[in-house]
Amino acid sequence: MHINQMTGREHRDIQRTIVASIAGAAPPRFIHAIRALVKFIYLAQNPFHSAETLLSMTQALADFHATKDTVIEAQARRGKKGAKEDFFIPKLELLQSFRVNDFVEQAVRILNRQESMELFNLYALLRSRGTSLVNVKSIEDEVVTTVNPVLSWISRILPDETHSIHGPRAVRNHFLKGILSEDALTAFHLTLTLDFKSLSLADIHTIYSLIDFDQALSQYIRCCSLSTDEHTCWDFSHGHFSAWKKFRLQLHSAFQARLIMPSRVIQAYPPGDGFPLGNCDNVLPNLPRTSDLVLPSYLSCPLLYIQYYHFVASPNDCPELAMWMVECSYVEDQHGKRRCGGVVPLMSVTHAIELIPEYGEKVDEKISSAICLESYDRFFLNTFADKESYHIFSTEFA
Repeated sequence: MHINQMTGREHRDIQRTIVASIAGAAPPRFIHAIRALVKFIYLAQNPFHSAETLLSMTQALADFHATKDTVIEAQARRGKKGAKEDFFIPKLELLQSFRVNDFVEQAVRILNRQESMELFNLYALLRSRGTSLVNVKSIEDEVVTTVNPVLSWISRILPDETHSIHGPRAVRNHFLKGILSEDALTAFHLTLTLDFKSLSLADIHTIYSLIDFDQALSQYIRCCSLSTDEHTCWDFSHGHFSAWKKFRLQLHSAFQARLIMPSRVIQAYPPGDGFPLGNCDNVLPNLPRTSDLVLPSYLSCPLLYIQYYHFVASPNDCPELAMWMVECSYVEDQHGKRRCGGVVPLMSVTHAIELIPEYGEKVDEKISSAICLESYDRFFLNTFADKESYHIFSTEFA
């Protein structure tokens, strides 16, 4: 396959998944070279650097140079005339074509011109609408949730003109009115409108194809009850349930704790025409062993039905990949072999994660994105899903 033109978005999509996707199809040294290159790209995009991060970048680049011969041997470096035996990339050469003696002056001049044009456009907009030139900040803006204060200002005084302001959009702060985790480091948002109301157990079994839901909920209530002085039994023949198809999860930046990141949508859709086996995202929960909460509080908070994975390999087991590997957990009962499920509090979720199947030497042509999570048993926990995830798994889970 040869691609004549590729956008930056496509490049980013490839770098997010290529390391785990080629595992099993490429030799270890080839994977090591690609991983070192992607690692260097992610480290280079840190918002700020220290002596430690610069050393990590240098080491990643050295690892790539030490193993890049495997890329040449595999003829993966190709041009219009076929395989190439060099890494002379014209676009990278152009990045180095500038005058070193006045580079800083050039950068400052460009930024000054850009700022002058943006200020003039803002002044012209305010004057044309007869609006005050004084920006009175609101209390909510004291929290760092946006990197574009001009947009925040215009959205308050001239909301119909926000389309004329270019730049990053405002980030909605769910920490103000959302559901918070016990450590207040994670915020959750559920819509006021329910997707399903008054579902019976039979409805849940039918809509979600969850034959073990009543067992999972009973186990959850039993475990929570044992950790308190109040012991409660639940009769699953009574009661109804409400359900959401998605919720939002919001975190602080892994690089700057005061910066609130855009929220992520966590999907939990039942089987349907587009996704015959359902469309659900993967999350990383942190379940406390004990709690001071009484049982009714456990039942009054939103709950999640999840299906478990267990860790089968650490990054040290396969240095060229340096990724965690998980495997689906199964149980056998009167219904046969099935995925092991459970119920947990919504607030136990700490991160949204991305899993990439262990494809092996070749991907089955029948596999699509709609069924890939249900078609494989082993997955790589993708540390390259985004810069925030890479930093978290490189530091907190190292």
